[in-house]
Amino acid sequence: MRILYASERPPYPFFLGGAVRCAHMLLQGMSRDLATDCRAVGSSE
Repeated sequence: MRILYASERPPYPFFLGGAVRCAHMLLQGMSRDLATDCRAVGSSE
């Protein structure tokens, strides 16, 4: 399975907001526990 997380904000660690950290932790967990390919993309500004 492949998961793409797209946001208007930069992905973690470029932006340190709470929602971004939570999304990062969820993607890491799914990647590790479910052997899923997870990617995060966001704005460069």
